[in-house]
Amino acid sequence: ERIIGEALAPKVSWCDELRAFLTDTCLSERTWARANRRFAPYGVYLPSRGTSATMNSILVAVDCSGSVSDDDLAQFSAEISAIKEDVQPNKVHVMYFDTEVSATEVFEQDDTFVIAPKGGGGTEFSPIFEQIVAEGIEVSAIVILTDLYCDDFGLAPEAPVLWACVAGGDMSREVPFGHVVEMRG
Repeated sequence: ERIIGEALAPKVSWCDELRAFLTDTCLSERTWARANRRFAPYGVYLPSRGTSATMNSILVAVDCSGSVSDDDLAQFSAEISAIKEDVQPNKVHVMYFDTEVSATEVFEQDDTFVIAPKGGGGTEFSPIFEQIVAEGIEVSAIVILTDLYCDDFGLAPEAPVLWACVAGGDMSREVPFGHVVEMRG
């Protein structure tokens, strides 16, 4: 029964989910200049995505709490680099946090990316969203790289949120908003 269950369980790469999330939420807005060809044969005319190949700005929040290991931080760095290279957003805002936001860096498309985590205490997610409002940061999507060991989620932001939880994190934790994926190979 276990073997059959494992064979039937969908094997979706979290990286694919991340890229799909970013593509769906960040690419240029829909346009009526050209109809969506997928629905045209059915007599339904819907807008298609704009022709821009670049994404708007995104924010990646990096959990630097004491429960996040150095290996996790190295994985976070690699994933942010992959997002920057593969998805090519106009800007990547990287926010480091534990119980507070300790630093925010902004990387343009041509900037060299180097992660510089700061923090090491407990974990609270609400300061991320408070800081976004306080600084007037406008992003199309928010990706939070974390282990999900926290109960303070704060209020839902205007932008969609993807919670990327490291393997071994608290995947049983229910988040009040956004979508959770487990970071597995």
